[in-house]
Amino acid sequence: MKAMGTDPRILSLAAEVAISPEQNVPVILLKLKEIINNTPFGSSELKKVKQDIYCYDLIRYCLLVLSQDCSRIQGGWTTISQLTQILSHCCVGLEPGEDAEEFYNELLPSAAENFLVLGRQLQTCFINAAKGEEKDALLHFFEIVTDSLFWLLGGHVQLIQNATARAWRQLGLCTRGVEPGPPQQRRVLGGGPRPGALRAEAAVAGAGMSGSSKVVLGLLVVLTAATMAGVHMKQRQDQQRLRDGVIRDIERQNRKKENIRLLGEQILLTEQLEAEREKMVLAKGSQKT
Repeated sequence: MKAMGTDPRILSLAAEVAISPEQNVPVILLKLKEIINNTPFGSSELKKVKQDIYCYDLIRYCLLVLSQDCSRIQGGWTTISQLTQILSHCCVGLEPGEDAEEFYNELLPSAAENFLVLGRQLQTCFINAAKGEEKDALLHFFEIVTDSLFWLLGGHVQLIQNATARAWRQLGLCTRGVEPGPPQQRRVLGGGPRPGALRAEAAVAGAGMSGSSKVVLGLLVVLTAATMAGVHMKQRQDQQRLRDGVIRDIERQNRKKENIRLLGEQILLTEQLEAEREKMVLAKGSQKT
């Protein structure tokens, strides 16, 4: 059952997605960006909008589109890069409610992995591109995708370990003659430990890497930096929540003091009224006598 009070914009967009041909869905989903941008950042209204987006499976639609063949998507990398932004912003700050297990264990890891795959595809396109203008455009799309990935990791730091492992696997697949894994864990195929293994390993890995694998290695370095940035962002968010909690406590105390003051004034006023009433009763009684 859908939540009551659904945002009419989300309801209309979900209906449009449901009745539209598959090839038109990616472009229709781009309308989510305008809805999110026109909602105040950090507001309860934005949280409700994200819940509605999730409730009507529009986040999963975005994820399905990003897993398709890029050449078949209307608008190409322009559409894809914007959908990564939409997906990451919808997932950060979302409270999934009863579907929390599915959201954290399935949807989020799939989103992070899709971002890494898209980054890898953009790297391949960049390496194979012949024109400078085409390379500039691909680099721009790559920056958008990686920014979306970092935003997602910053909001869900538990994804960082899996994302890093995935990047290492990609690097291992691109490296000839070297087993996948971090440098301290890789060994040259066909040989055992020997003196100067780390230096030899570095030399073999460097010689065996293709241009694309070096780009993946660069992505891994950036991802490591994003790990630190994500942890730092998480700490700042926790500190901000603590500050907000202190402010709310102070406001509650102030309201309590104000309520006590008003209650005291009310009691005093009541006592004065009762005293005046008693005086009037006594005055009437003396007049009768």
